[in-house]
Amino acid sequence: TELLAPLASDETMKSFAAPVKAALDDLQKATMWLMQNAMTKPDNAGAASYEYMHLFGRVALGVMWVKIAQAAIEKKASEPHEAARMDAKLLTARFYMERMLPETSLRLTRISTGADTMMSLPEEMF
Repeated sequence: TELLAPLASDETMKSFAAPVKAALDDLQKATMWLMQNAMTKPDNAGAASYEYMHLFGRVALGVMWVKIAQAAIEKKASEPHEAARMDAKLLTARFYMERMLPETSLRLTRISTGADTMMSLPEEMF
C-alpha cells in the first residue's frame, strides 16, 4: 500500500492504482479467511492453496504493472521519441488491470467456500 497510496490522487495513475488496491484487498480478505479457518480445519488450507497462489500472483503482477505504467508515463514525458513504445506498455498495463486483475475476486470466492464440497467427493469418483 506504500506504493499505491500516493498514486490514488494522481490522475494519470489512478486507473492503474485503484484496481491493484482492490485486488490487494481481496488478498488481505483471503489471508484473513485462511487465518480464521485453516487452523481449525486444515482441509481448508489445502483446498485454498491453488487459488491463493494464483490470487497472490495476480496481485504481484498488478503491482509490477503499476510500476511499469509509472515508468512509461515518466519516460514518455522525458523522451517523446519513445511515445509509441510507452503507449504500448500503457495499453498492456490497462489490459491487465481491466481483463486479468479482476480475477482476484473469483479466487477470493473460491477460497472462501472452504473445503467441504471438495472433501465430500468420494475417492471412487476419480
